Amino acid sequence: THQIRVHAAHAGLPLLADEVYGVESSLLSRHALHAWRVAFSHPASGERIQVSAPLPDDFSKAMDQLGLRLPADIERLADIPPSQQAKSPS
Repeated sequence: THQIRVHAAHAGLPLLADEVYGVESSLLSRHALHAWRVAFSHPASGERIQVSAPLPDDFSKAMDQLGLRLPADIERLADIPPSQQAKSPS
């Protein structure tokens, strides 16, 4: 996570509750970093693997307190075909 935190801060998108590179906060006791959905090709079979995880309760509560909402059409992101998704370098 260190590299993600550094790059996010450098891009002007510091993480909430990241005391080193982001913004301190009493709303969360950990970095505001969550992988909602991860997809990749299995290295042996080539099968497309996709794993999803709902937003944790503490994140939802912090977002409510900050007046933030996820886009209503966020599930639409799951419909992006693999051919249009970012590829990892070979």
